[in-house]
Parts: sequence; structure tokens; C-alpha cells
Amino acid sequence: MVIRVDLQCYRCYKKIKKVMCKFP
Repeated sequence: MVIRVDLQCYRCYKKIKKVMCKFP
């Protein structure tokens, strides 16, 4: 899963990271 959102929306990336942590 490639995530390039960090460059455009770092805040959104943080939210996604939290969700990904819940689903290993």
C-alpha cells in the first residue's frame, strides 16, 4: 500500500497511520 498523502496532507496521513496500527 503506497501512501503519498503525507506530502499533500500530513494530518490525514497521521490519521491513516493510527488506523493502520489497529490493523496489522
